[in-house]
Amino acid sequence: FGRSWQVRMTAAPEFRDTVDDIARIHVRSASGEMVPVGAFARAEFITGPMSLMRYNNQRAAKVSGNPAPGVASGAALDAMEEVAAASLPRGFATEWTGTALQEKQAAGQTMAILAMAMLFAYLFLVALYESWTIPVPVMLSVTFGVAGAMVALMVAGLPFNIYAQIGLVVLLALAAKNAILIVEFANQLREQNYDIKTAVREASVTRLRPILMTTIATVCGAIPIAITSGAGAESRESIGWVIVGGVSFSTLLTLFVVPVLYLLLARFTKPSSYVAERLRSLEEEHGFHEENEAPAPHGAPAGHPAE
Repeated sequence: FGRSWQVRMTAAPEFRDTVDDIARIHVRSASGEMVPVGAFARAEFITGPMSLMRYNNQRAAKVSGNPAPGVASGAALDAMEEVAAASLPRGFATEWTGTALQEKQAAGQTMAILAMAMLFAYLFLVALYESWTIPVPVMLSVTFGVAGAMVALMVAGLPFNIYAQIGLVVLLALAAKNAILIVEFANQLREQNYDIKTAVREASVTRLRPILMTTIATVCGAIPIAITSGAGAESRESIGWVIVGGVSFSTLLTLFVVPVLYLLLARFTKPSSYVAERLRSLEEEHGFHEENEAPAPHGAPAGHPAE
């Protein structure tokens, strides 16, 4: 019927009841004659594993372990490779699986990922504020958060593992939001013709309570993760302490450093209301009006301005 069929043959039950029946099975020899299996092999009872583990089509033995307290997972992987290279006999090799394999594959990419995250955050803020200098205070608040995260990991005695690196990526947005609140409100006040000093002062005072409320809520929500216990606690502890330390430290410095930096950098930019007012004054000064067309000179066709 145009299909391939799998055909299996079996001996009758009375010819396959005992182990000795295996010896009576005939197979073809190199000369083409049918020879019983008992002529060249015998059956023995031995003890063996119920199943054989294979990895990449090779017989394998699985070894699981965790790094010692205070030791980074990357250092533990390197130590295991050194021990395996010095101890395993010839013909044996090691391969990583699971999260260890992912960590080895992602080794060296953390700094690149963090740099890309900060670059895209900066470019988004540049597009939002239409300025290359205004987002600088916001991005500096992120560096405060990274410093606080490192201090929190050292105090807690935790390594800078892959989970802490994931927490840093999350921290970028959490640390920047407080500075964005101050900068955004200061820009709105400048649009209302406030001077820079007054706008920064009013923005810092007005946004103090929202910043403190969001910071306290974030830290309180991350504390249970930081002090967790049980299975998988190592991963949650690293992420929790990165968030707790980074958000707390960045908020403390953001309230004082960001207004000063904004005061220094905002003087190089003008609010859009100032730009629009300046354009209107130039139009009035030179007699340009978009709503009124210049009258055509005598003898020129209607609707065609004079050259």
